[in-house]
Amino acid sequence: AYQDTNAYKYLNDVSSVTAEIQASTVKGDFPKAENLAQSLVTRYPKLSVGWNLLGNVYYLQKRVDKAIESYQKSLDV
Repeated sequence: AYQDTNAYKYLNDVSSVTAEIQASTVKGDFPKAENLAQSLVTRYPKLSVGWNLLGNVYYLQKRVDKAIESYQKSLDV
């Protein structure tokens, strides 16, 4: 079966950044979490998890319009 030789690298990158976003969010460091989530969606725009995490960060900051946009983008991809 065909395997993307870069898949492991991408998976590692996404899981590492996801963990950083979640840790920053738990600590209440929303600017850092937002920057990390933005970098994730920039690198992997077709990956819904990044858009979901970005939506969560916006939601926790009570930036509901931005959260909805991010959640919608997650559904679109």
